[in-house]
Amino acid sequence: RRRGLALRLLGVERHRAAAGAARRRHGIASCVADGFRLPLRDRSVDYVLCSQLLHHFGADAAVRLLAELDRVARRAVVVADLRRSALAAAGIFLASFPLRFHPTTRRDAVISVYRGFTAAELAALCHAAGVRADVRRHAGFRLTAAWSPDGARP
Repeated sequence: RRRGLALRLLGVERHRAAAGAARRRHGIASCVADGFRLPLRDRSVDYVLCSQLLHHFGADAAVRLLAELDRVARRAVVVADLRRSALAAAGIFLASFPLRFHPTTRRDAVISVYRGFTAAELAALCHAAGVRADVRRHAGFRLTAAWSPDGARP
């Protein structure tokens, strides 16, 4: 708003309760849908963001999801996920105690880090999905893959 932009956000959730929570807590319009078959027209969304989700899928499913995100994007897609690292896994494990993580959450956090990607792996998934992504490493053991659909201007 400070920059004169009006954003209309749409969250996509698989579970009705999560979609309802996004609406109630954050005022974000959301729909219940399958990420592999988004109920959106081709090139109907300006910017698509997929954050901390891709590592939950095997390679074939991840490629299908990336292709579906590309299908609905008009200007750009950004995929943000975890960079696999033993140091990051150890760090989140140790930090989970003073942060009072439930044991299940602690275990899930460590597993998620190990299911993360190297930059080369994320680039290969994007390539397999038919997109030319700019894959970058970031602080905090994070990766992003970003691209514009063919012919789109960012």
